[in-house]
Amino acid sequence: DMPVIIMFSLREEQKAYVFSTINGNQAKVDRSLIYDLFELNETPSPYKTCHHIARTMNSDKNSPFYRRLKMLEKRENRFETISQSTFVTNLCEYLISKTPQEDEINIKRNIKLQDNPNLPLRKYFIAGKDEVILRILTNCFSAAESVFLKEWNAPDKYILTKAVGFEGIISALVTLIPAGEKQGDLSKSYFVKIFQNLKKHLVCEGIELTSA
Repeated sequence: DMPVIIMFSLREEQKAYVFSTINGNQAKVDRSLIYDLFELNETPSPYKTCHHIARTMNSDKNSPFYRRLKMLEKRENRFETISQSTFVTNLCEYLISKTPQEDEINIKRNIKLQDNPNLPLRKYFIAGKDEVILRILTNCFSAAESVFLKEWNAPDKYILTKAVGFEGIISALVTLIPAGEKQGDLSKSYFVKIFQNLKKHLVCEGIELTSA
């Protein structure tokens, strides 16, 4: 639905008032809604892939993010502490594309995308292997959930499943994914070992992943 107002016979003063009121009080469209619209794209795009992964992980009962993302910024339970826009933006910018809009245009023009070793999931996106991206992310965050189970299930106290925790893990994957590929292992067990080592370090340092 689109509400429309038509005004007749306005004086110049009234026209100026209407113009200044409308253009001076614009509200930005929520980025989660913008990302949601990429689902309608007929051609692949980085944002469409990231949106698809976000929706899949939020709706799959076996996913570590099952019903944990605020889709379209609507929070339905206390576990939904990461917004759809946060998930999509970080996944895209850290791991898939620094210029997603340019990539989308090039895809529509049949211009071959170039890989970037600093974006470890980009090659899978270029190859159309979204299922591989999903599997790697599922393995990683499932490992985080199993090692930090207490923190994962107490979002009101711990930061692991909040935006800052999510961004921290995503940024770490820039290094962890290439290291796993060299070993030929990006399984859940690979990531479990990493998170176990992290947990040991945090315990030794007396650090808790709390909001305080």
